[in-house]
Amino acid sequence: MTEKVDESGDVLILTLIQRRLDGEWQRHRDLDTKANNMIGFISVAVSLLLGTGTISFINIGILDPYKASFFFVGTGLLIGSIILGLLAYKIRKLPEVPDVQHFIDKYKGEPHLTIVRAITLAMAEAVKQMKGKLDSKANFIDVGWYLLIAGLILVFIFVIIVVTSGVQVQPA
Repeated sequence: MTEKVDESGDVLILTLIQRRLDGEWQRHRDLDTKANNMIGFISVAVSLLLGTGTISFINIGILDPYKASFFFVGTGLLIGSIILGLLAYKIRKLPEVPDVQHFIDKYKGEPHLTIVRAITLAMAEAVKQMKGKLDSKANFIDVGWYLLIAGLILVFIFVIIVVTSGVQVQPA
């Protein structure tokens, strides 16, 4: 007589790992959205800063390297932030689980519990791989935000220095 095997624990584990895998895919989409938004915002800011900054340097005759360094270092940090955003947004190969053809070829005719366990193990490995890649992506975005804040602070300090120093605008 065949014993009835309780598969409920294995199915529960499979369900939990499936939810976690779905969560990692959602995290992937969210991080891409954040990176994309950061790239867009900073690109507009940098283009405005470089355009108006270059004209301003000519018009107000700022040659003081100390004052100008706030502007150029701040703008450099913003450009660094864009680069980190692009690195975060870069396409990475993420695991596709389960590999349908592999499971059809290898597990056709196998007992249900064997298939559930094999899929569970494959999905658990995919979650580990995705977590590592997404953590890296999140770190790029995190450091990029710090560069963004630092760059904006330096540019604002430059503006305050220029405004408070009484520099006269020279006609072009």
